Amino acid sequence: MSELGDALVEYKRKLDGVVKLYEEIRKLDEHRGAHAVQLRSRLEKLAKLIDELDQVCVGTDRLRHWVAEYEPVISQAENELRVRFGRELEAALAEKGFPLRGQYPELKSGLFTLQLDFVRGKATVWYGPKQERLEECPLRPADMASRLEGIMKRLGSGIPEPEFLGKLREAYARQVSAADAKGVPITAILGEVAHLVQDARFHQDPRKELYRSYGRADFSYDLFRLTRFLRVSPSDTHLRLAVATREYTKRRQDFLWVPDDESGRGTAYSHLRFEGEMP
Repeated sequence: MSELGDALVEYKRKLDGVVKLYEEIRKLDEHRGAHAVQLRSRLEKLAKLIDELDQVCVGTDRLRHWVAEYEPVISQAENELRVRFGRELEAALAEKGFPLRGQYPELKSGLFTLQLDFVRGKATVWYGPKQERLEECPLRPADMASRLEGIMKRLGSGIPEPEFLGKLREAYARQVSAADAKGVPITAILGEVAHLVQDARFHQDPRKELYRSYGRADFSYDLFRLTRFLRVSPSDTHLRLAVATREYTKRRQDFLWVPDDESGRGTAYSHLRFEGEMP
């Protein structure tokens, strides 16, 4: 590699000289009659430099041969990098309590999908099986584990399940009508819930700096927490989530993916309704 590199450097040096002389000739030629002597001198230098350029010319065949020979070396290095990266990522995630499975370029870690791009050196973090794009982070195991830990802490409203159930009922009551046989479209309730989960400071003074972001992933995670809570906590009312049929999975705004468990399995739902006594 060093021999080829030296040859390329020398070729570039000669070529730069050719370009420089050519530019000088081009400018002097604007007043050819007045600069005939200078033009002659530079033309002779240029001819000599062109001969030298021929002698150091690397040639595209030599470069192609080098690329063909070097490609397997890079492939082996890439494979070693990916194996080492996988081991380090698994260890870093384990320290934060996250599992890791799957195959490159998409790995699964609990509720999240990690889409790796080794060329850009970036990882895209998705909620669920690429349902909601959350953020990008550098392709560094420790950083990725820390990002995932931070996302997990921020995910959802953080409101205790019984209190969130009350807010969901209130949002449902604002949207439901007798004509809604299936219940209320699940994404229609999202906007109501996003407003209701804001803290008291926002409701007293609704400025944007007091607004807490609450998106589809947050609502999905809160519904996951709530359904898990309701399975072990008897209630007078029953929350029903309608599985989205094919008709409702064509457009993102018609369904919401909700985890079934913490392994990343989940179901797409289109409608939500309450059955039983409403307070």
